[in-house]
Amino acid sequence: MVDGVADRSGKPCRGNLARDHRLAGKEHVTLDDIGDEALPRLPDATWNAYWRIDPRPGGSPAPDGPFIEAPEEKFELIAAGQAVAIVSAGLRAETLHPDIIGIPLEGVEPSQVALATRAGDDNRLLTPFLKAAQTHLTGG
Repeated sequence: MVDGVADRSGKPCRGNLARDHRLAGKEHVTLDDIGDEALPRLPDATWNAYWRIDPRPGGSPAPDGPFIEAPEEKFELIAAGQAVAIVSAGLRAETLHPDIIGIPLEGVEPSQVALATRAGDDNRLLTPFLKAAQTHLTGG
């Protein structure tokens, strides 16, 4: 059995770019704007397809990018201008790395947030976390 909380309203997506990227000054970017940019690849194919928007709406594959295993690797690649990333608006990579900016990504479906837990899990941190997530994600 699973307990959980979900935010069905969706969170807009953002493009994470190097601060000196050619698109850095734009108010927003589209998938076409970043269509030829390298996107980091992860070990999980499903995760890759979702966050790289692969295949693209027209059926073409997302451009390959460097293989990464940790978020820190992704931030360094983006900051160096070797890749861009599509992320949920909630991820503020610019607060984690001074050479990264986030720009709203227009024309992309909002990301969904869900939290699932094992019913009866007795981890003492779980209940406060669930309450905080429910308050933040659903407003109550």
